[in-house]
Amino acid sequence: MASVFDWIAAMRRLNCNKHKGAVAPHKPILLFAVMAEIERGAITNCFVPLTEQMKRAFEAQWRLHRAQPV
Repeated sequence: MASVFDWIAAMRRLNCNKHKGAVAPHKPILLFAVMAEIERGAITNCFVPLTEQMKRAFEAQWRLHRAQPV
């Protein structure tokens, strides 16, 4: 079983888009939203539906993490 440190390392290795030297944090923030939905019980298998709730989860994670440097 992977440790928290393994997951953190994997998140740091994500291939994120870069524009004018700035890293776009969409992938890690989307993963945080998916993890939040799994924890909430809304996602129970490998399929991640694009629903209004998933959109709200992404937006909530965006507000939490976007202001922090990547």
